[in-house]
Amino acid sequence: MKAVLINPPYSRLRGTKESTEMVTPIGLSYIAAYLKSEGHDVLVYDSNYSPVERLPRFNNLKKLFDSFDKYADALKLEDHPVWDECAKVVEREKPDVVGVSVLSPVRGAALRIARICKSVDPAVKVVFGGYHPSGYPEDVLSQDCVDAVVRGEGEKTFSEYVKAWGGAGALRDIPGLSFKDNGSVVHNQDRDLIEDLDSLPFPTDFLLERVTGKAPIQYGRGCPFGCKFCSDIVIWKRRTRYRSAENVVDEMTDVIKRKKLREFTFIDGTFNINREKVVVLCELLLRKKM
Repeated sequence: MKAVLINPPYSRLRGTKESTEMVTPIGLSYIAAYLKSEGHDVLVYDSNYSPVERLPRFNNLKKLFDSFDKYADALKLEDHPVWDECAKVVEREKPDVVGVSVLSPVRGAALRIARICKSVDPAVKVVFGGYHPSGYPEDVLSQDCVDAVVRGEGEKTFSEYVKAWGGAGALRDIPGLSFKDNGSVVHNQDRDLIEDLDSLPFPTDFLLERVTGKAPIQYGRGCPFGCKFCSDIVIWKRRTRYRSAENVVDEMTDVIKRKKLREFTFIDGTFNINREKVVVLCELLLRKKM
């Protein structure tokens, strides 16, 4: 099966870039690596990035608010070059399934991409995942252009969805999936979080295609807190899980060897919530002379 995973445009439409948008989202990269390990043909298309456009980073909220109208206006344009680019990617790749990562601010752009996919090939299955669909699956499934929602952690649920459309399995048997069935929305039971994070393949090839500075890396997933301003609870359910320090160092070694990068940014929401885990990792890095 062929899958295309898409990060919708946001800052690219707005004309300014946040520091957190400098690399392909790590969630999509992990899902892509997992699909590849399962034998699927997969492409990650980051429509928020252009090799020919250099967007300035905004350094205050006023610039962010002043540029938001540009994003809203771009959603209404039929001939915006980003939408044409998206259509060409789908036409070229001819995917069986398209996965779209959706934060709430980019809901409009994600739906626009879904409509483009359906206009190119009405038979293609469009699946939304990420924080917004996990929190509001009914909202996105009310749209004709969205076929299903992956709620929560995405690797296994999305992989099983792809297999099901390839003839191996039934949609109703996939935990963590919401989908349409004869006009009704079906919410399968929640999927348990992945306990053995070391079992997941490294996202290196998909995550670092264009990185020239620091490589993002993740030691653990989740956060035990429930801050009102944060959506982590939607995915991680106030639980934290860690990879082994050895697994993290193996990934860092792989990045250094193949990508020639020696600076890393840990993107954990609460990297130092477990003091013992941090100490173990740091001591291992010292022993490895890294």
